[in-house]
Amino acid sequence: MLTKYIKDPRNWNLEKKSVFYCDFVKLRLLCLRSMNCDRVRSTEEMPIIIDSWADTIESRLQVMIDYDLCSEQTRNPQVVDYEDDCDEYYVNKRCMDALAEYLMSRYSLTCVAMMKANPCFFGERARCGIPQPILGDHPGSFVNPYTVIAETGHCKLIYDESDPRLEMQENWRTANSVDFFTYF
Repeated sequence: MLTKYIKDPRNWNLEKKSVFYCDFVKLRLLCLRSMNCDRVRSTEEMPIIIDSWADTIESRLQVMIDYDLCSEQTRNPQVVDYEDDCDEYYVNKRCMDALAEYLMSRYSLTCVAMMKANPCFFGERARCGIPQPILGDHPGSFVNPYTVIAETGHCKLIYDESDPRLEMQENWRTANSVDFFTYF
């Protein structure tokens, strides 16, 4: 479901790339919330509690919504210092835009996008001296499930050249003169 969504250029938004990334995160959260697996305990293959993972995503998604970087109207707008390049608004926007661009690339993987997210957000906060959010039950307890997915071989490129969306992507890139989306 996620791959179909991100590969369809009709869902891409160059004017506000953060919206595309935000919608991707919302779909990821929906997937996690609707899983039929045991969501209240970890397993050997996935050493993170699914409910905890979803709660973490939901809390970070709310930050994005509160900074008006998503499509829905925020109920808790955050004050932004538009003159400060290191305001948390810009930290979120830079990473969301970069991840949206990655997701629009031909060979993007949703699990890789999420693996790229952690270093981007954490790195930008560290560069700007913004305190890091506490993920999981206590500092240092958060296991990045996307790394586990990659290490267990479940993060793979499924590329079907006959998929009509690939031609739609190329047509979109040509029409918008965005050559750099063609590659990683």
